[in-house]
Amino acid sequence: MSTLSIRYKKSDEPLPSGSVRKQNLSIHVNPSASYIIGSDTGLQTNRPVLKSAAVQDYQIAESRGNGSVGFYSPQSTSELVQFCNVTSGVNLSSSVESALNHISTLDNYYAIAQGGASMQNIPANLPIDGLGVYVDCTNPDSYDDNVWKDVSGNALSFSKVGSISKGTFPTGAAGKPAWAFNGSGYFQCTIDPRTVNMGGDCTLIMMVYCETPSVRKTIFELGGGPYSSYEQSIACTWETSNTISYYSRRTDNYDYANMDTMTANSWNMMALKMSTGLTTTARTGFRSKNGAAFSSNYVSRSDTALTIGNNIKIGNGYAGTCTDGGIGAVLCYNKMLSDTEIAKVYEVIGPAFGLS
Repeated sequence: MSTLSIRYKKSDEPLPSGSVRKQNLSIHVNPSASYIIGSDTGLQTNRPVLKSAAVQDYQIAESRGNGSVGFYSPQSTSELVQFCNVTSGVNLSSSVESALNHISTLDNYYAIAQGGASMQNIPANLPIDGLGVYVDCTNPDSYDDNVWKDVSGNALSFSKVGSISKGTFPTGAAGKPAWAFNGSGYFQCTIDPRTVNMGGDCTLIMMVYCETPSVRKTIFELGGGPYSSYEQSIACTWETSNTISYYSRRTDNYDYANMDTMTANSWNMMALKMSTGLTTTARTGFRSKNGAAFSSNYVSRSDTALTIGNNIKIGNGYAGTCTDGGIGAVLCYNKMLSDTEIAKVYEVIGPAFGLS
């Protein structure tokens, strides 16, 4: 197999032999090539050299401005295509070249080379096919005093609203880092709905430390407008019974379902997945706890395509701001994960929170 390496090139630089160009993105097939990202990409002194090699993985460097660089490492060509499609907000092609063309018009600059170092900000073996949001308190590239940084490849930034502080929650003898709910603060992110809309096929995973609330509160939603959040893409409510209920769609009535019951005074990896609600076909839903196989739990009452929700909110929504427990990680996928994939997520994320 030929080795594919690409990069952004300087406008005055000649195109290497055997390359193709799409606007300011060049794709070059040359196993012996070594490239450095051009100085006009904003990477300044932190420009990495990415060498191609005859191996089945890729490294991606993303310029975030001010010399800040994010690194990603899809482990196969299909994951590379998915990364490009999710990043560009489209899902039009399974072709590597076409997928790369989709990201060539974005404001950020990417350099992608087959081979290179392992990923630095996404845990090894975490499924990234369809990954649209990944924030994690145990990941130093994601966890900050004031913001919760998405390291999925979309580089979304979750701003703190109100007062919410770092906390630790016991698991055995050790405390695990998390955001501690106190009824006063939460996180919010303005998104492009093409990137994450939770109205199509989707999976939501939350690492929750369960302390029984006295009043039901919203733990996750895509904000409403023009309708309530629970009548659009998704709204998840932490019930006083330590279950998480969730809602979607509107006409003739909203759909509803329950996730599994959480274990009190413990970390729980809670997951749901839904089929698309962007058609007239009935939506379906499934739940999983701590990496178990998905089981069906969903009541469909709507036969009308939903209106996509707005900002992502973690710890706040239509039922108010969470007051008890904490949140350690949130992952959103633009697909319905398989049983094998949810087990793999648990295998990767669970041990960081004392679960196994």
